[in-house]
Amino acid sequence: MDMARNLRSSLENRTARLKLAPHGKPVWEKIAKGIALGYRRNADGGSNPWIVRCTIGKQWIRNFAVADDFEESNGETILDFDEAVHLARDLARAGKDNHAAPAGAPDTVASAIEAYKADLRARGKREYNAAAAKLHPPPSILCKLVARLTAKELKAFRDGLTASHTAAGINRIICPLLEPFSV
Repeated sequence: MDMARNLRSSLENRTARLKLAPHGKPVWEKIAKGIALGYRRNADGGSNPWIVRCTIGKQWIRNFAVADDFEESNGETILDFDEAVHLARDLARAGKDNHAAPAGAPDTVASAIEAYKADLRARGKREYNAAAAKLHPPPSILCKLVARLTAKELKAFRDGLTASHTAAGINRIICPLLEPFSV
């Protein structure tokens, strides 16, 4: 029986991660054969994403969560190192057999909005509706896998917009987020 090894890494704790210089390219740690966990420190001090790279079958890379550098882990959208390692392995292994997802990889909300934008462009419609939808959600929603996005999260996000937007404006923001769920 293959025993999982404990991974020792410079990405293991937030203190070590925050000592890394901000850079456009991620720092990669191999976590399994054909699977690597990446971390990118952003210069603007915003959310620093966890990234999975899979080279099993068709190669792909996706952001999938935010590192727990500035907020405590919630086990879903904000993950500590160990949680990120486990989820990255699961996503890579699931993506290998998932032929329905583009390039064999799961989509984030941000990439689903980009796909919707491309679809609008192809149909001669206004791309602004998709672009506007990407401006308002927090990074915790944008980097979340569409398959893990819950109605409760969308409702909380929508309810937070009611003070500053009209009902029509809220619909223009929310509809592209729902597009991946449409048939």
